[in-house]
Amino acid sequence: EKVKALIANVEAQIDKLKSYKQSLISEVVTKGLDPTVPMKDSGVEWIGEIPAHWEITRIKNKFELRNERNDEADLSKVNLISLYTDLGVVQHSDLTETTGNRAVTAEGYKIVHKNDIVVNIILCWMGAVGMSKYDGVTSPAYDIYCPLGGTLSEYYHYLFRTPRFNGECYRYGRGIMMMRWRTYSTEFRSITIPCPPVEEQHQIIGYLNKKCAEIDRLIAIKQQKIEKLNDYKKSLIYEYVTGKKEA
Repeated sequence: EKVKALIANVEAQIDKLKSYKQSLISEVVTKGLDPTVPMKDSGVEWIGEIPAHWEITRIKNKFELRNERNDEADLSKVNLISLYTDLGVVQHSDLTETTGNRAVTAEGYKIVHKNDIVVNIILCWMGAVGMSKYDGVTSPAYDIYCPLGGTLSEYYHYLFRTPRFNGECYRYGRGIMMMRWRTYSTEFRSITIPCPPVEEQHQIIGYLNKKCAEIDRLIAIKQQKIEKLNDYKKSLIYEYVTGKKEA
């Protein structure tokens, strides 16, 4: 029971760190890094107040829908990319195990370029949207957005994965039930977003990359602690079962 309580305690600490990370990202991408700057009402409910010198715009002014198709059928000759709600955009070659449908051909798949934003139109309201760090091909069911000149995809990667933005994806979507809810490109491109000066976007990216890496490191340490506690619990159970330890 003591071990069980210890595990529950560490799990609660991990949940707190994850919540802190999420609230930090949400705060910084809409309010910036300087708490002393004058603020103004953005006029957009999900964004709230923004620094007075920031602008607001629509996604269509920052990203263009890309529809390049792959004509290479052989899966071994392409870099297959997938999008996950929790992981973002990942290469299949980096996954230890893949879930879902296994592709048999890559023909007709959409081409993704590094820094493109990949959107799962069915699950973007749950956070299935993110920037690709790779060139490759992905499911034709996804929408691919190419950044227009001067657009820093990494800033928008952080913004697009916040719960508030995901709520906008839901608001702009449509469907007969939740699991069939779709946010089509016409609606997605109409969503209003904050637009800080490029220099500030660079600063926000640098700050969040550093802070998120620190938080992820702490989470990884605590997850290792849980693994060790679980191993210890198993060894205790084994000792009781085999009679090496008395209750």
